[in-house]
Amino acid sequence: MNQNDIIYEFEEGIVVKDECECKKGCIRYSDCTFLPVEKIRHPEKLISYQRCWEVINELSYGTLCINTDTYPHAVGMNHIVLDGHIYFHCAQKGYKLKGLDHKVNYNLIQDLGINTEIGTHNHRSVSVYGILKEVKDLSIKKDVLLKLIEGTKHPYHDRMLQTTKILEIEIDFIQGKEHIY
Repeated sequence: MNQNDIIYEFEEGIVVKDECECKKGCIRYSDCTFLPVEKIRHPEKLISYQRCWEVINELSYGTLCINTDTYPHAVGMNHIVLDGHIYFHCAQKGYKLKGLDHKVNYNLIQDLGINTEIGTHNHRSVSVYGILKEVKDLSIKKDVLLKLIEGTKHPYHDRMLQTTKILEIEIDFIQGKEHIY
């Protein structure tokens, strides 16, 4: 089995593309019954779990979707990846904090241009599903803040630990697909 064949990794097992030559210990996508989201109509467009992380690392911006009592709320946010975790920063107050300790979705889209010959927009997309948590560990907050300001002219100061909230998605599930013609 090739790493590109693995599309999900769960405690229940590894889910692979239907055409994978996996001998044992794998569940084919079409046979999987425990996925937490609806299966996609075109499973041949699924990208591997490893490729999902490559896209997450390549991009720095996505849309965080929060479900509230009224309407779902989507907000564009930049993120950083540190030690296999996805982090965001925000102010001490604001609408996105209503998503704390609730299920959220973070969607990233990699624009690959328009194919004018057939009239379609080529792209890769990755959806990260999980619980939005506030990071309270000061050493993790500092590491995240240092990475956030890396390459900018903004200097770090310890007061940022009190004035900035750092949020993390406790990841339950990642799904990626590509639409390329």
